[in-house]
Amino acid sequence: MKLAMCDLVLESHVNLYYLADFLLFWLNRSEDFSYLELLGINQKFRKNSEKNEENLDISPKQAPIDDIQQVLALTCAANDFRIQQSIGERWDFDRAAKYFIQLYRNRKFKDSCLDNEHFLYRN
Repeated sequence: MKLAMCDLVLESHVNLYYLADFLLFWLNRSEDFSYLELLGINQKFRKNSEKNEENLDISPKQAPIDDIQQVLALTCAANDFRIQQSIGERWDFDRAAKYFIQLYRNRKFKDSCLDNEHFLYRN
């Protein structure tokens, strides 16, 4: 997954949803919640059920989301990623996943080193 994140594996050999889910896991693990702002996900798009954050040190605006489907749906809503169909339109989750991955590849996050846990805990 780390090689695919760095664009060293063909995208046709990797499921974009798995790659986006890995990126979301890695960002939450490294406590980099800047993806909320970069994806355009702000408080008005978030669920009301996430307001029980009183015991956390994270402000409600910067609370992490651990569900990739929710992140992609909110990204589609915030950036108006839609795909036309014969009967109406639907959210373009593929475009949202590519956009999320492209933010990492374009170094928009504060730390783009996927192996930083190896550097932190060694003596």
